[in-house]
Amino acid sequence: MAYLLGEKVEDVMCNTTKGVTGLYDYIGNNWCCLFSHPGDYTPVGTTELGEMARLAPQFDSRDAKVIALSCDHLANHQGWIQDVKAATGFDVNFPIIADPGRDTAAQLKMIKMEHRGADTRGLPRTVRAVLIIGPDKKVKASMQYPLSVGVNFFEILRLLDALQVSSLESVHTPVNWVKSQDVIISPDMPTDAALEKPSFQQGLRIIDLPSRKEYLRITPDPTSAAEEEEEGGSAAEA
Repeated sequence: MAYLLGEKVEDVMCNTTKGVTGLYDYIGNNWCCLFSHPGDYTPVGTTELGEMARLAPQFDSRDAKVIALSCDHLANHQGWIQDVKAATGFDVNFPIIADPGRDTAAQLKMIKMEHRGADTRGLPRTVRAVLIIGPDKKVKASMQYPLSVGVNFFEILRLLDALQVSSLESVHTPVNWVKSQDVIISPDMPTDAALEKPSFQQGLRIIDLPSRKEYLRITPDPTSAAEEEEEGGSAAEA
């Protein structure tokens, strides 16, 4: 039922706290983090909205749009936003999709089509689903949390960083990787080609293994070097 990685999301029309918009129009050429809630005025969801509001500048700096979905009415959303502000101290400035009939949730494969409808008593609720969508509108990563467990948005940011560096360069990220740490050169790239690549000129280290296979090749995060060059150029101009 859920989206597979690499699958294109449907361009759903969304009635949100910021107006009506198509999902594709909202994403534009950016990345997107779409996360869902079972309903308004839920305690865990309140903390999630407040934390996402606090971290919104972090997503902005990564060219990532944020949009939430809750299976409730627009008027309830507006009231819930006030509770979030009172509870966490942060204003929710990103849109929240109103979906009382669960139509949007079904179109986004968060619930089964037969679980739509205004009367949802006794039907399964949407879990805390997170979709990371690329500029090509394809699902790059997805996560599902049970209703009792809040989303870890620091992990979402870490995941977004890893996806972005992998999309720009022929690299993978190792266990527990965070931005600016060393990355792994993709097995698909021969060592000779990697040595000629400008973005790997900071160094390439091949780990000596008992198998004598040269598949674990480490290099500094190429995106960090590019950002440092940009900052240096900006400082020089200033």
